[in-house]
Amino acid sequence: MEASGISAGIFDAIRKASRVKGPGHGGLDWLFAPADIKIMIAQARKKTHTERGGDRIALAWEALLAGGAGGRAEG
Repeated sequence: MEASGISAGIFDAIRKASRVKGPGHGGLDWLFAPADIKIMIAQARKKTHTERGGDRIALAWEALLAGGAGGRAEG
């Protein structure tokens, strides 16, 4: 969430649409695998999420992966 500057609701919508397992309630230190982030990137780029800034979100997450941040995403 922090890398892309999106709300928890938008992050969760993309994560759930991607069918990626996430944290329980309040799990802000959840560590996502790089493979899961790639799945969410593909989902963010789909037309359903473009009005929510999907391309911007996807680019931020790709930069996170390229920077070697280990796939950490809060949400």
